[in-house]
Formats: sequence, C-alpha cells, structure tokens
Amino acid sequence: MTYVNAGHNPPLMMQNGEMRMLEKGTTILGSFHPLPFLNGETLHEIENFTFLGYTDGLVESFNSEEEPFGLERTVEIFQQYKNGMSLELLHSELLQALDAFRGTVPYHDDITLLSCRFSA
Repeated sequence: MTYVNAGHNPPLMMQNGEMRMLEKGTTILGSFHPLPFLNGETLHEIENFTFLGYTDGLVESFNSEEEPFGLERTVEIFQQYKNGMSLELLHSELLQALDAFRGTVPYHDDITLLSCRFSA
C-alpha cells in the first residue's frame, strides 16, 4: 500500500495488534504551487489491517476546561478495537467518547471519520 498524507492528522493503522501512525506526506493540498515537498511511503507485507482517518475536528474538540480530546484518547479507543468489531461500532464509540468528554461545549469544527478494513 502506498499513501501520502496531505496535511491532515496522521491516519492510524492497526495490524496484528500493533498500531502505527501514517505520517509521511506533504502540506495542505491547494495551498502551494508547486508543493514544497512530497514524501510518500509504501508499506510492504501488510495483511489484515484496519485504517482510521479523521479530521482535526475530532482531536481538537474541547471540554469545559478547554482541554482538547486529543490524539491520546483517539489512539486509546482505536487500540481497543478488535478485528471482529464493526467499523460502525468503532465510529460510534469514538463519537460517544467525544460527546461524553466535551459535555455541553459545542463543536467548533466538522468531524469526519473514514475507516476501512483489509483482509487478505
């Protein structure tokens, strides 16, 4: 699998219980012409993995103490993910944890989740 992160938070990938962040990439697309740099990565020998992409609205949502939900909470929930769990349930658990965390503080940005599971 070859990927390029285009200025978003690094997607997460879980394979055989090991989580990694997919950080190689470039800056925000459309902001610079030409792109100042472009660093892709090809992952070899990957089988049976789960991918989770998310926008900054997830990790940058705040609670009443102005603390962000953060990458750590997102990773913790993703690491509890089991291959048999549906992706819809993973999304639901992330959003429920976020709602419990932020309480009555309104969302300040959009939240987009994109996940897929690959089985060889």
